Amino acid sequence: MAHSFVPGFRSLLPLAPVLLSLGCIIDADLGSSDTEMATGSTGEPPTTSATTGETDPSATTADSGDASGSGSSSDSSGGPPVFDCPPAPFESQCDVVAQDCPAGLRCLPWSSDGSGILDATVCSAVPTEPVDRFAPCTVDPATCGDDCGLGEYCAPTDGSDSGICVGLCGFDGDDAACHEGELCDTCAECSVGTCWAGCDPLAPDCPGGAPTCSFVGEEPAFECLPVPEGFVGVGMQCMDSFACAPGLICAPEDQLDGCDGLGACCTELCDLEDGVPGCTNPAHECITLFFPDPGPPDQQHVGYCALPEVDPCAVPGNCPPPGIDSSVPWCSLANEAHCPDGGLAGFFDGIACEQTCTCQMPCMGPEDCPVPATGTATGECVVEPYGPGSPTTCLYACDAGQVCPDGMTCSDELGFGAICVWVSPAAPEECM
Repeated sequence: MAHSFVPGFRSLLPLAPVLLSLGCIIDADLGSSDTEMATGSTGEPPTTSATTGETDPSATTADSGDASGSGSSSDSSGGPPVFDCPPAPFESQCDVVAQDCPAGLRCLPWSSDGSGILDATVCSAVPTEPVDRFAPCTVDPATCGDDCGLGEYCAPTDGSDSGICVGLCGFDGDDAACHEGELCDTCAECSVGTCWAGCDPLAPDCPGGAPTCSFVGEEPAFECLPVPEGFVGVGMQCMDSFACAPGLICAPEDQLDGCDGLGACCTELCDLEDGVPGCTNPAHECITLFFPDPGPPDQQHVGYCALPEVDPCAVPGNCPPPGIDSSVPWCSLANEAHCPDGGLAGFFDGIACEQTCTCQMPCMGPEDCPVPATGTATGECVVEPYGPGSPTTCLYACDAGQVCPDGMTCSDELGFGAICVWVSPAAPEECM
């Protein structure tokens, strides 16, 4: 997921210290991003086979010339590969996202020295009866396995061999690698990505193994996590959102009424789509929580109660007006803007022209471009001729009479044919 923050929330809604006992309950056990997994050779005497859990005197670890790229070897009879348990330090027997172990085996991140630092991967037997996702699980160091299913691993929650089963995903944070409704979390010190269930804090429905719907500012998103519920009430001092009781979030004192001198206080979450959002302090309004990142689609209605002057949507052009087709990302002032009479290499001062713009939507082909829910224009992946940014971007042509998505205007002012653009509601001098 993209990493963005509500203004002022960066320092007050950190993963640490709470998630250093979670994503770092989880992620502290995942190793360092400075450590690359590489195929290694142990040169050790007979080791344990991950496929059987028994000692195999003929087992040897493959060297870097193994065509499969895995730390495995075939026995002298030409039988199936044997995967050593434990793997050698930094040994990569398999890929935890591709799950490329032979049939009957699955790929797990593993700590080669038992320290909890995940510096290797190992092919391990798939349990006959795996436990459910987000259910309690147990790690078995003797067989380099656990009782989770394919594409999952037992993430420790207390530093022991016990934990909960979570899905595995890549460093790119692609939520599509997770189950529907889950979010792929990554961090600088993580050696794998992990999938956690997204949740609506206004109507939480979290699984028993990860029961608390918590705000994770690094994503930003609400996720079901195996952390205790907070207990700090409305208007009370807080260090981060994990301290606040369910339905509340920690916000800086300058965004709130009645929190002077406390640094930060808990305030209510609220529903942006509700005419009576539920802010008990009359000085507060329900303002958007996710900006400039829109947040997960099923959480975009969640706001928090704060002073109206800190609402980023009070600035013209920051937030989409009513009637915008949200299937095509709104071009806020944080996005690149274009003018037809730009200077050298397309750069311009934003003053002497009508402010029209397209959103930066990097693409490799038209299949990467969102399909609008309204209108008849279709996305094209084209080389962007003006300004900084991606060499290719999604544009929606309207030169053949196509109808633009709701909220966009057909314009040829950018100098490369009629395309659908956003026309900023802000004055040109504000669109820098």
